[in-house]
Amino acid sequence: MLVVAVVVLSISGHLVDAADDKCSKFQVTDLAPCVPAARPPNPPPPAPACCAQVKAHNDAGDLPCLCAYKDDPRLIFLGVNPTLALLIPEKCGVPKFVCA
Repeated sequence: MLVVAVVVLSISGHLVDAADDKCSKFQVTDLAPCVPAARPPNPPPPAPACCAQVKAHNDAGDLPCLCAYKDDPRLIFLGVNPTLALLIPEKCGVPKFVCA
């Protein structure tokens, strides 16, 4: 029984590590062209360069990694509103996702 528990914990750890690896390769700086579309009070629509990056990250399956940044105080320092930022993928034609 102990061996089974160790194997299950090992596998679970690898799954978590794999998810962390995916997001560790996510480069939020790729989304720099999106910053104007996330600044209040009246942000412009996302630029084509922004949408290209959003779609590339969506195709790679790592767009949900953005959720890790939703409460990051550095966004506010940059004048980025996290709520507006999370609306950008949908404005770029990418299916909406919800951060947990």
